[in-house]
Amino acid sequence: MNGMPNDHKIKVLVSWFKDGMITNADAYVVVDVLRFSTTVITALDIGFKKVYAVSELDRAIALARSKKVPLAAEVEGVKPITADMDNSPTEVLELGKTYVSNGVNELVIRSTAGALLTTALARMSMNTYIGSTINASALATELVKRGYTAISIVCAGYKAKEFAIEDFIGAGAIVHGLIGAGNDNVDVNEEGIAAYYLYKSLSNTLREVLIRSKSGSVVLSTGHEKDIDIASKVNSTNTVAKTTDMIDNKIIVIERP
Repeated sequence: MNGMPNDHKIKVLVSWFKDGMITNADAYVVVDVLRFSTTVITALDIGFKKVYAVSELDRAIALARSKKVPLAAEVEGVKPITADMDNSPTEVLELGKTYVSNGVNELVIRSTAGALLTTALARMSMNTYIGSTINASALATELVKRGYTAISIVCAGYKAKEFAIEDFIGAGAIVHGLIGAGNDNVDVNEEGIAAYYLYKSLSNTLREVLIRSKSGSVVLSTGHEKDIDIASKVNSTNTVAKTTDMIDNKIIVIERP
């Protein structure tokens, strides 16, 4: 699995959930395609400067209120009444632009799996990135540019405990990008190889696959089919999202690097 020549080797490992990640990587990537990763990237893409990832709803509510910024949240796939918008890239696109145009440039996001995984990874390293289908190529280019030699791509999974095909495909899209980003030697583990070929075989029918997935069914049941449309557009943005700070060991700050 070779691409164009480069001056360093990269070891890439794809794994699942926070308990399956390796602990000695140079960089980590959170993949939660439906919907945390896609929502975070979309938020930064439309002009939010900082996104706060919080795994606990009460803490997320308190933070949003204290900072007087909007809260995008879901609990088991459903937006709580205390949130300004869902953990939804569509709602961030539709509602977030108004906040940004009025000078509000920060957003708090609470999700079931993605925020939890981001917190776990960021506690080990601030070289933690948010990856999805929509920014796979741009993220891969950034990782190569920074010279990381061991990259751990961690899939959030369905409810942080079950296989999620969209996350596996998202990981495969990032592996595909790493292989094509100018690297002569990319050493990928077995799960990474499987994700790579799954992405290659399904990339043209991604929307259909996402609709048929467990996560996709939940998204559809809440009336957010457009979220699937957004996630299906592979490499539609060049926005890269990276953790930059941690507050009280529980709140993760995510910005463009």
